[in-house]
Amino acid sequence: FSGDRAYLVSAEQGRHPTVRVWAMSSGRCVAILMGHHRDVTSVAMSHDGFQLAAVGKDDRGKTLILVWDIQSLCTDTQNPKGADVIVRQTTETPISKIYFSPLERERIVTWGAGSIKFWRRHQHASTKRLCGTSVKLPAEFAQSDFTALAFEAVYTTPDLNSRRFYGATTDGRLQQFQYGSRELEAVHELQPGHAITSLAMDAGHAVTGSADRKVHI
Repeated sequence: FSGDRAYLVSAEQGRHPTVRVWAMSSGRCVAILMGHHRDVTSVAMSHDGFQLAAVGKDDRGKTLILVWDIQSLCTDTQNPKGADVIVRQTTETPISKIYFSPLERERIVTWGAGSIKFWRRHQHASTKRLCGTSVKLPAEFAQSDFTALAFEAVYTTPDLNSRRFYGATTDGRLQQFQYGSRELEAVHELQPGHAITSLAMDAGHAVTGSADRKVHI
């Protein structure tokens, strides 16, 4: 969903998949986007609704991140349109999910097997590439398979060094990171032996869904 819940994004698997943007008020498709050769596995819309990111595969089987500028698409709900690709980035980094950071404009976060990575568009506007920085994982957690990511709900200070984000893993751990330094602060053994499949954070609380078919707070 977009930040104001006015639009919904859907994606396809298979060959030559499409990504579609839907207006919630009318149920109409307002945009049809393409660019991956196959298997779009994750999509995200920026919090201001101006950009849409998707992860899939290119024609060589490499992981491909595409970002479209969709700011002008939602004005005509009668005729679905395409959009300009502003980022096209292939990577060897394992990615299962993509997300726009709620703390920094145009900062993209990806996660997957053994990896959480923060991306920013290259400083040269004419270059459709991303610059990426991986989160620092100690050797004992270097093989963590991240399944979900959530950001701490902080409503006061804008200081990024005081913010935290959390990564859930297939071995039931919740890893706590300092946002500014991207460093691991703590590891919480929440559900040993059960993969955490979804995660939400609020002030002082973590809510998880897991492979044991239970919701935990």
